[in-house]
Amino acid sequence: MFSLQYGVDLICTVSRNSPINQKVRARIKALRGTHGLTQAELAERSGVDYKHIQLLEGKTAPSVRLDTLEKICLGFALKLHEFFDDPVFTHADRIAISGKTKTARK
Repeated sequence: MFSLQYGVDLICTVSRNSPINQKVRARIKALRGTHGLTQAELAERSGVDYKHIQLLEGKTAPSVRLDTLEKICLGFALKLHEFFDDPVFTHADRIAISGKTKTARK
């Protein structure tokens, strides 16, 4: 994915209180349903802790980093841009989450 391919760390975080965070939560749940995966199966496929996936799908989801979403996308065999290529996200949402990058530490 982006950070793996280009050697950068994604430092953009979707804030807990952001309406986009609610959309991210809904998108993860919808994708799990489409792929027929449990939270535990997604955790195993993505390398994201099962408890963290539970939290991300919960009503009071924590802030989510794009690098975490990138791992979740790997679990769904999606690219990060494909995750956001859904009618639930507006063009303004995509601009807001396009994020900043920093050079990876060596």
